[in-house]
Amino acid sequence: MLVVRRNMPMKNRSLALSFESVFQRLLFFEAVALDTPEISSMFELIATNLLAGTPGREHQYFDGAVGLSSKVRTSRKIEFQGQMWVGGEGTQWTEPLKATVTEKNEKGSRKRRVWISISVGADRATAELFSAFGVSPQAESGRREDCPPGSHTT
Repeated sequence: MLVVRRNMPMKNRSLALSFESVFQRLLFFEAVALDTPEISSMFELIATNLLAGTPGREHQYFDGAVGLSSKVRTSRKIEFQGQMWVGGEGTQWTEPLKATVTEKNEKGSRKRRVWISISVGADRATAELFSAFGVSPQAESGRREDCPPGSHTT
């Protein structure tokens, strides 16, 4: 069976934008329910994109975050803690999850980018938020990846 995943980049872009919205809301001390399936899936996708290729994780998968809590550290930084479900070889277990989300200015520009550092167990990775969601720079700027350049913008 052939599965075409044309909408995946746009879905990932939407998830990245939703995650960025959660980050901004938390920075303003708004109450945000972190125990939702959507937020769990966001951390799962970030861990998959950034950590799945780590040596020792070749036959493992990430299956969602639970027990999440957040703490605003500065006006541009939030730390998350919880547990990540990990599976492999017919079993599942949890490992400690830590993530730091930081808004940074680009060098030589007033444009700000959100970066995430995530660790599951002993494995750690850092990436710009849209990259962590597997979104290419073209999709991030609003162009749909399944359309030729210039044919569609959002």
